[in-house]
Amino acid sequence: MALDEDSGLKEHTSPSPILVQVVEGRVRFDVEGQSHELEPGGMVHVAASVPHTVTPVGAARILVILLDPRSHVRS
Repeated sequence: MALDEDSGLKEHTSPSPILVQVVEGRVRFDVEGQSHELEPGGMVHVAASVPHTVTPVGAARILVILLDPRSHVRS
């Protein structure tokens, strides 16, 4: 997802857990009262139905992965 400097994602939720990774630029990720500044390679996990916002610090690109809450790996 490409984010322009003046854009962002207002508070919203996802019906499934998500994993967000910064590909380019920097973003501020606000979730559960905490703010996280992420740079390329940085990741954050958000549980399903948890409100969060994403604010780019300049132009940025992020990868959003929707996780299946029913799947898990067993070793």
